[in-house]
Amino acid sequence: MLIHHDHSVAGSRRANPNENNVDEDYELLREKINDEKYAIYSQQLNASQGFDVDTISISDMTGEIFQLMRVGGEPDHELKNIVDFAIEQQNKNEGSHLQLVKIIKANCACVAGEMYYVTLDAKDGEDNIDTYEAQVYDGIQERDLMLFRQSKTPSGSSSSSSSSSSD
Repeated sequence: MLIHHDHSVAGSRRANPNENNVDEDYELLREKINDEKYAIYSQQLNASQGFDVDTISISDMTGEIFQLMRVGGEPDHELKNIVDFAIEQQNKNEGSHLQLVKIIKANCACVAGEMYYVTLDAKDGEDNIDTYEAQVYDGIQERDLMLFRQSKTPSGSSSSSSSSSSD
């Protein structure tokens, strides 16, 4: 058997000389797309602190924030518990009387537990409804309210499409 310098066998169908270049070009394009998606994700993350980001789904990126509940979606039981905890802690810490009106959207990151980024509408004792952002860490043995603030984004609007309603 005669083997050519390009590793093709004499008398066999010759391999496409551009085949390796196609694979390399595809890989470079895929990396460029991931880099562009990550750049957008980073801008959104910096601007919103995790509350308003698009999922980029790079499987090897630990701690990526992903959409858990989209705007108009229904929260599951666990998310409702997280939001109830956030409001209860905020009321306890600040002496307020907030009541949940609806959960607008939620993002999550897996970080030795789960970090929830929830946008919600709540009313105070006077029925004034405002939009808030709550960041809650839910670990194996602890649950902590990390942040609770009025939202920087008007209710229901978002650069990403994650959200839902409740009560």
